[in-house]
Amino acid sequence: KPVNSLMLYKTIARYIPDKIIPIKTEQENGVAVARLEGFQNMLLHYGIDLKLAMEYNAGNADDFLNRVKLFEKYADDNIRFFQTTDFGDDYYYQAHTTKSIASGVGAYVLAQLAGTAELRKDDEYLRRITPVIIDEYDRVRQGLVKLTNEANIPDEKR
Repeated sequence: KPVNSLMLYKTIARYIPDKIIPIKTEQENGVAVARLEGFQNMLLHYGIDLKLAMEYNAGNADDFLNRVKLFEKYADDNIRFFQTTDFGDDYYYQAHTTKSIASGVGAYVLAQLAGTAELRKDDEYLRRITPVIIDEYDRVRQGLVKLTNEANIPDEKR
């Protein structure tokens, strides 16, 4: 389950600081965070905040890109699920999962929409909000595809 890595590391460091290795913001042979930061304004247009994503991933660009890869891989199936499912336990589970996945890539609008859908178990509301979730899911996917293409992310990182 995705967690906010930076928050986890800070919490651990508070209790056992002498045993913590400093967090790196770039791995050897990894993708530099600075290389991605130039795309912040473009990504905001797609409801993605790269700064939030980097915080969620403890400043680790490779972890972020792994989450982007997973988001892109399962986007079609997840969108199709929202298009075809009835409201019930499966819907709420998928909304929860979408909230977590969206948070990992900095898709703050999608995360909030999915989080609201998860909590409000009102069929009439869900009928109105689900098309918005689907549109936002697709919009985030488009933004992430544009990022990986324009940032020249190597195929093995996609």
